[in-house]
Amino acid sequence: LSKREGADEANDLFNALNPPETPTPAPKPPPPENGVDEKMGADTLQKTLDKDKRINAQLNPVGDSQLAKNVANALLELKEGDSASPSPMVQVPKDSTLGKWLSLAENAFMNRAVKDWARENKIDIHSMTYDSATGLVQAITLDNKEKSFPLKEFPDLREALTPLLDISKIIDPTGNGIKFNNERPDTAPLELVQNFYDLKINNKDIASAHKEAKDLLDNESFPETTKSQDHSNESILKQQNLINEFETTYTNQQYKKLAEEQEKLAIEISSITNH
Repeated sequence: LSKREGADEANDLFNALNPPETPTPAPKPPPPENGVDEKMGADTLQKTLDKDKRINAQLNPVGDSQLAKNVANALLELKEGDSASPSPMVQVPKDSTLGKWLSLAENAFMNRAVKDWARENKIDIHSMTYDSATGLVQAITLDNKEKSFPLKEFPDLREALTPLLDISKIIDPTGNGIKFNNERPDTAPLELVQNFYDLKINNKDIASAHKEAKDLLDNESFPETTKSQDHSNESILKQQNLINEFETTYTNQQYKKLAEEQEKLAIEISSITNH
């Protein structure tokens, strides 16, 4: 009789003839319908979407975003005790909403009525500045003398600056003051920029100012406010049309005045000739 196989040999033979099945890997879960990467997280994506929405809500996204960063950096540089110093100046991009309004102010300042007034009063128009806070006009005469006078004392000049006065109320609603001249300024006081974009920031509270600065940097934009409509590009176009209409009216008045003077002169010459 052959030797009987033991239990261990039988198990080995059975396992050899019946290898265990390779387990089927579990299927990968399908990607989420909303496109949220698990590593990124829904909260992070929502913050990104909110940031993009806030940027796009700006009237001029590229320029306003850059200006928001400039304001944030200026706020971060504030230190205890800075509140007693003049408001720091902030670089204002030309393609920002405030930059466009400042360009509009330049156009208003250089209208024909102002140029004619400067010529008649022997003023170098390129030296003229108007301070909306004090109502003072400063200039240099053609014979190089400095001159400073209240706008209210010169009704003709005040009428000539009507477009600028209207625009300055939009740029500087608080009346803290900004100096206008024949060139668009590249900078503006920090407080004026804050007021224009309706930022409720207390610059004397450094911690609060730095917190708001972080919000501006994180979102690369200004918060949307009810004032946005008043600052819109449509409002800028409307104001530019008013400037053009003002110039047209003034020019027609000058032509009429010249025609009346020429007619009067012709009558006087005719009268002398007849005699």
